[in-house]
Amino acid sequence: MQVVRFYLQAERYSDARAELAAIIERFPEMQELSAQAHELKQMAARRVLQEIQLRQAAGQHQLVATLLQNFPLENVAGETLQQVRELNAECNARAARLAAVKQQLQALAQKITDADHRQLIDPLVQEILTDLSPHSLPRLVPLIQLADDASLAVEAKVALATSGWVLGAAGATQELAEAISWLRVREQVRRYLLEPLAHQRLVLLESIRSAAGDSVPQVARLIAHLTPPWEIPAEAVEGHGAYALTAPGQSENGDFRYHVQLPPEYDPYRRYPVLVVLNGAHNSPLQELEFWTGPPARDAAGAIVGPRRGQAMRHGYMTLAVQWQQPQQYRYEYTLREHEAVLTALRDATRRFSIDTNRVFLSGHDIGGDAAWDLALAHPDLWAGALPFTARYSSVKKYVQHYWENAAYVPLYFVAGEKDGNKMVANAPVLDKYFRQRFDVTVVEFLGRGQESFHDEILEALTWMQRPTHRRQASPAEFRCMTMRPWDNFFWWIEGRDFPRSVHPASWPQRQARPTSVEGRVLKKNHLAADSGAARTTLWLSPELVDFSQPIKLTWNGRKLSKLAASTEPSLEVLLEDVRTRGDRLRPFWAKVQVP
Repeated sequence: MQVVRFYLQAERYSDARAELAAIIERFPEMQELSAQAHELKQMAARRVLQEIQLRQAAGQHQLVATLLQNFPLENVAGETLQQVRELNAECNARAARLAAVKQQLQALAQKITDADHRQLIDPLVQEILTDLSPHSLPRLVPLIQLADDASLAVEAKVALATSGWVLGAAGATQELAEAISWLRVREQVRRYLLEPLAHQRLVLLESIRSAAGDSVPQVARLIAHLTPPWEIPAEAVEGHGAYALTAPGQSENGDFRYHVQLPPEYDPYRRYPVLVVLNGAHNSPLQELEFWTGPPARDAAGAIVGPRRGQAMRHGYMTLAVQWQQPQQYRYEYTLREHEAVLTALRDATRRFSIDTNRVFLSGHDIGGDAAWDLALAHPDLWAGALPFTARYSSVKKYVQHYWENAAYVPLYFVAGEKDGNKMVANAPVLDKYFRQRFDVTVVEFLGRGQESFHDEILEALTWMQRPTHRRQASPAEFRCMTMRPWDNFFWWIEGRDFPRSVHPASWPQRQARPTSVEGRVLKKNHLAADSGAARTTLWLSPELVDFSQPIKLTWNGRKLSKLAASTEPSLEVLLEDVRTRGDRLRPFWAKVQVP
């Protein structure tokens, strides 16, 4: 019975039921336990239903269909069976809808009489037929709604499908020539994002402008619906969604290696949340990856022959493990190279995989936790949240003690052990500041335990990450962030160069070290105000910040900026360059103003 209770607490209801059945068989006089066995069957069925719902939310529809087909129906409560039937009906309806839309589109495309249009549109129709999935189906809603409209010409229906595929449902058009034009623009945009030579990009820019005009909103919509533009090298493929990649660096620090594990049933038409994980001094990036994703099945030669089945996989997270350390590095050093390794790997992955840039979480163990803490505060606009495990304030106090106010803008989740030296005592001064200011900060301390991985905290951590409030938001209406390093220079829409009082990590300790504040305010009446101590500042503008159809007012360091009409106009070049360099296809900037 103790074993039964153990399985029950672990929510292993099938194991508990099997153990209870063995007890009843061995001790017939305990037949009264049959009622408990029946209840355990109900609990096991509800647990399977919860797993189906979790997998459906993670976009794993094939697995959901399999679980529904194999759901145990015998002696299961009616309420549970009703939910299963509804999910099964929903699953079957979705499959039928996909098949019907494919058949419809194929039949319509064959009826196009213009040979030139047919030749141009056929490759895109084949792309749709190949790639259409539950994640991309919303793009074809305009066709689905008007497919039975007899007054609508065949060409108009095909145009709705193809333009909706390229621009999304909101950008669909009934003009086939216009839809074909946007198909050409998509190819030019993809080439632009891949082109390393500036003069070739100028040629492509003119080609895009001639086809799309100055329709920055439409091109931005196209980019948001673009699949990742960069290819994945064949040599990077390890199998079952695992990759070992090299991100090209932009400095003397060279290139950076990182590992990626995609979740089951990865679809480039779905945006996935991401975990960027940093290993500690005594484990490898691959071991840090496997902490979240679980180990894969390997053959005798070490090759991956089966998928990982860890918690990040169940919850539909993409996981990136960055090779951020140098050989024999046993301390986090707060350097440009370390920041560059993490941010370069993330940008590279954003170009190659379908990432939800509003749900990127940062985590790490030991000195990787120190790095995660520092990176979260240095670049608070990038992360939906950060989860430092066994981090130590005294290891990162060079900047954390000066950047503590930045924690107001990035949720933090700390995990530590009571017996891990004096870490909790050492961390207390800065954690107290977070709590006094009511920042979104959680501290988990395991009593009686020291420094370890705390693998049993993963489910709680994932639950924390899935809170609706833990998303990267648009710029706060008002923010004030601190910076002390030259590369901690971008905060939402303010980018600075040549800050005063910058302190290089190698220059510590400095008694008079003081940070510089960067402040931004989104005011009423299309007015932005920025205060920056930098010698040069760039103000980046997006439709989340301003209404481009109305006059825009900008104030910098208390001085109103005039004669800005041209620089505040949406620009195709600014849009494309921003997406090319930052890789963020969801929240690109449309214009920029440089001051002074």
